[in-house]
Amino acid sequence: MIICIASMSLAQGATAPKDVFSAAERALSKRGVISVDVTRDIVADGKTLRFSEELGIKAPNVVFYRSKANTSGATDRSVLIIGTELTMVDHRANEFIKRRFTGSGTPISRLATVVGTIDSVDTLAIDVEALTKFFVSYQQFPQLNSVVTGSTISVHAGPKVTMNFDRASHLLRELCIENTQGKLHAQFRYRDTVTAPSLPVSASARQVQVFNDHPLEAKFTTPLAKSVANACAGAFRTLLSGFVEISVDATVTELIFSDRRFRERRANLTWMYDGSQLTVLNSKTNTAYRGASTRVRIPGVVAALGGQVDPFTMRLLRREFPLADLFAKSRVVSSSGTIESKGSAFDILRSDAMGSRVSMLVRRDNHLPESTTADVLGPDGKGVYSSLRQFKYKSLNAIKSDSETKLDIPASVRVLPLPVVKN
Repeated sequence: MIICIASMSLAQGATAPKDVFSAAERALSKRGVISVDVTRDIVADGKTLRFSEELGIKAPNVVFYRSKANTSGATDRSVLIIGTELTMVDHRANEFIKRRFTGSGTPISRLATVVGTIDSVDTLAIDVEALTKFFVSYQQFPQLNSVVTGSTISVHAGPKVTMNFDRASHLLRELCIENTQGKLHAQFRYRDTVTAPSLPVSASARQVQVFNDHPLEAKFTTPLAKSVANACAGAFRTLLSGFVEISVDATVTELIFSDRRFRERRANLTWMYDGSQLTVLNSKTNTAYRGASTRVRIPGVVAALGGQVDPFTMRLLRREFPLADLFAKSRVVSSSGTIESKGSAFDILRSDAMGSRVSMLVRRDNHLPESTTADVLGPDGKGVYSSLRQFKYKSLNAIKSDSETKLDIPASVRVLPLPVVKN
């Protein structure tokens, strides 16, 4: 039940709404460490949804966020950013992510680069600029008035908007808004703390590259086919480092990666990314290039220098399932049994779509793909072109040193800046 009313008959005094707003802005700006719980009840179409967030900020480099909801299938996840280190925990799946963080800006913008859009109500509890903009939107409201009741100062913007402030701390404690779409009731509970936010990780939690936000959408003909596909996707989520050799017909690509570092060698061109700097070495022209880059820019830069990033590597750079296209919504996936070869056992999957058929061998020991055979089909359903991709793996989740991904540039090679490539 939503209740957000300050009784006019119990008023002990009044103060100008503008002064209440200014005091709230000053109070928030003075808090060196912010620790607050935000609860949002939203009533729409006769249903009440509850969302709760826990936020913590120690300016300028520490940001904590935990989000929960009472809706079916909702996530329960936490994010902690300390300088350039990012930790994320999925409490329901008992999984965590640790990697380097390269975002910058305000605490809100840093957090938004990780979790996406921050609810505007949450920003009122941690961002003075957002709070000021919110107040400005009501300052010229003709029915704006304030009432003091005990320990609460209530500001009313007509009968359908109420803001309750703590009389001692001046902080915004409660917000009620009603419009044609429904009702919002938000509560802000601040905690007095002098310590920076922290995020303990359970010893039993499993480290992954990404959380399982995108279930496979293909039509699976049997539970076994779906189980094998999900196991393969899960294997990549927990693949944190390793060496992969990819053979496509006569082309061989060697990839080694660990945490944020990648090195790929193809024919005469090798590139290495350390999380912020991209280095490209062309052994044919005896030329190297180096400069700041992001993951998403790497394929374009390498292409501009006459190379090509393997699609498998592209997916890993984006922290995506490399075989996601084979389990897209348009495809039908079936199981064709198992085989054994050279002492290893494999599941056989087939992924069909209009004009395309892909057969893949999935290792039963680590659930990674051993090979994929893609056939382009003609109008009669017969293959007109076939391509085989084979994978070899070493040192899976065992690369600990940055030196293993290092790219040494010979002293005789001149180093030039990276070309400018439009996104």
